[in-house]
Amino acid sequence: MTTRGRRRAAWLLAATALPFLPLAPAQADAPPEAVELPAVPASVDPRGRGSKGPLAAGTVSIAPGETKALVVSAGNVNRIVTPFNQPDIVTTSPDQFTVRQNVVYAAPAAGDPLTLYITEKGDETRAISLILMPQVNVASREFRLVMAGSGAAMPRGAGSVRQAAAWEQSQPFEVTLTDLMAGLAAGSVPQGYDLAMAADPAAAPRCAAPAPFRIDFDQSQLLTGGQLEAWVGMVANAGGAAAELSETVCATTPEVVAVAIWPSPRLQPGAMAEIYVVRRVTAAAARQPRPSLIEVGHGF
Repeated sequence: MTTRGRRRAAWLLAATALPFLPLAPAQADAPPEAVELPAVPASVDPRGRGSKGPLAAGTVSIAPGETKALVVSAGNVNRIVTPFNQPDIVTTSPDQFTVRQNVVYAAPAAGDPLTLYITEKGDETRAISLILMPQVNVASREFRLVMAGSGAAMPRGAGSVRQAAAWEQSQPFEVTLTDLMAGLAAGSVPQGYDLAMAADPAAAPRCAAPAPFRIDFDQSQLLTGGQLEAWVGMVANAGGAAAELSETVCATTPEVVAVAIWPSPRLQPGAMAEIYVVRRVTAAAARQPRPSLIEVGHGF
């Protein structure tokens, strides 16, 4: 992959690879300059979506053990993109659901709400609980579920970590990076990866964005694999003319192995794009945390 090969006006899902820049880490003598960050659009911002009422559509931040109510179309197919690679559902009405890859399709009839639990197939350590509320005269809905970050780390199942590592090592490294970037642009989650709203923005990549660009990882998504992690943030052109941003602005640490901007690194005034930063998981981060029984409130 070359920088010149990256400079295409559009990327098609049928293409063999998402243009991106595999990186030799930049040698940064000084920390990145402070950047004023733009607000994330409400459609992808989980803040304000934590209301107790049913949600109508969009990105839904949900924590394991939490229940969310979703308004869906009665008699039509609704699409629920899950953070699991192979979702497994438990419900009293399985005939109203179809699972394809990481997506659950629901076609409920009009009537009472439906409750379902979604887990990773073969891994019951975490579960998402949903209440679907079918309504007539409502168009088909699409929801994208992301795991909410929290201060206390939620252990990943050992099976999902092994699955992610196996996928990463099943092909040449650059091919893995290409497939990972293409999957991010297509909205899919690689095998065994966890998808969550980033719990700690301070741990996000640091990018030395020059004017007129602004980069935001405050409300980012984090996909964690076996040996790699991918951060999804936003970049905006705050200037008055079209400009192109080099991916190398995010190559500020040795752990960064690839950066891509989707759909294009060239942005018109006021335009926004997603930015993907892939890093190697450090040895300390790779060790699975175990929550303390005392801290989580267990007792005799």
